[in-house]
Amino acid sequence: MKRKSVVFRHFLSCILAFLFIYFIYIQLKIYIFGSTKLHTFPGYHLRKRPTALYNSSTDITFELPTSPEFTPPLHTYGRLIVDSKNHRVKLKSINWYGASDINFIPMGLNIRHRNQIAALIRHMGFNSVRLPYGDELVMRNPVVDSALVSANHDLIGLHALDVYAAVVKALT
Repeated sequence: MKRKSVVFRHFLSCILAFLFIYFIYIQLKIYIFGSTKLHTFPGYHLRKRPTALYNSSTDITFELPTSPEFTPPLHTYGRLIVDSKNHRVKLKSINWYGASDINFIPMGLNIRHRNQIAALIRHMGFNSVRLPYGDELVMRNPVVDSALVSANHDLIGLHALDVYAAVVKALT
C-alpha cells in the first residue's frame, strides 16, 4: 500500500512540475512576443510575401540588380551559411518543377523565355532555386519536343541535358 502512495505522489509531483514549467513558458512567450499564437515572432508583420507581379498576356521585363545580395562561394560557419566575406546569407528558395517529370525539362519553357522566368524569380526576392531532375534524364537524354520549348526558339531540337544546362545558365 505504501509503494502505491509513493508512486502516486511522484506522479502527482511530475504533473505539477510540468504544469508549472508550461505556465512559465506561456508567460515568457506573452512577455517576449506579446501573444501565444504559434506564428508570432519578432518582425512577423514585416515579412515579405511574393505577390502576383504580372499579367500573363504581357511581356516581363525586369532589370536584375547590379550587385548580388551575397558574394559566392558560400560556406558554413557553425549553424550559419555565410558568403566569401563572412556575411550571413539567408536562402530564399523556390522550386522549378518539371525536369524530373516525363518531359525531362523544367515546365513553362513553352510559355516564357527562360531569362524572363529567371528574372521574375529574382524580382520576387528568391535567391536560390531547387531544380530537381531524374536519373532517367541523364541516362536517356532524349531530344525535347519542340512544343515544350516553343518560347525558347534557340532550344528547339536540343537534348534534355542541353535544355537543363541552358536553364541553369539563365538562373546563374
